[in-house]
Amino acid sequence: MNTQYFRRYSHELHSYLTSLRPARNVEPFVIFAQGRTGTWLLYDLLNSHPMVQCDKEILQQRVLFPLKYVQGCARLSSRLVYGCHIQINQLLTTQPCDPRDFMHTLASQGWRILYLKRSDIVRQSLSTMIARQRQEWVTTQSNPLKGQQFNIDPQELLDWLRRRVEHQALEADILKDIDHIVLDYETHLQDSAVHQQTMDMIFDYLKLETAPVRTTTQKIMPQDLREAVANYDLIAEVIQQSHFAEYWQTER
Repeated sequence: MNTQYFRRYSHELHSYLTSLRPARNVEPFVIFAQGRTGTWLLYDLLNSHPMVQCDKEILQQRVLFPLKYVQGCARLSSRLVYGCHIQINQLLTTQPCDPRDFMHTLASQGWRILYLKRSDIVRQSLSTMIARQRQEWVTTQSNPLKGQQFNIDPQELLDWLRRRVEHQALEADILKDIDHIVLDYETHLQDSAVHQQTMDMIFDYLKLETAPVRTTTQKIMPQDLREAVANYDLIAEVIQQSHFAEYWQTER
């Protein structure tokens, strides 16, 4: 067994054992969000607070007991407030659990839920496809795609749009009877001018005093999609002739 796997399974075992201990006074929360919704930016902003530890996608790889693993990670935290990011697709395909039962159990145990989504699922899906082509998901570089264009497979894009719509519907159904706050990337995170206001709202929900926030995370996608999408005209035509025409914004 190589070092990477040893560390992974050691941490998983440690989390299970920790989940069996008497609960520490840690206030837990979960970011419930799909990929490319601004989660890396939100991690940065949350971790600006001295009392918060926010981990990334801790269920990205399969674990034996997802709920106990997440509980153990919270109890391992040295901060007053612990959070992590969980994606619906990881609960559906990667982990051996039912998404509804998983989220309802966390809520019943006092976990607060930040539901982060995107209104612009076309840009979200294009961001996913371009990130996969580049094999780079986050950057601190300004305007990282300058001078680069990418060919987008129209059918793959439609598949991603279908998946986004289906997952948003399932997320909403899961959360309908659970206390949570809703964050929309385009409203609450896209513009850096609203970051502090957004985080003040989140800190209040987490029962924390406010704190100044900062981030080095930069947007990857340019405002004008023509700069990044080589076959923009084809993509525009395909979407406008599909069931997803309502998601296409002509001002792109």
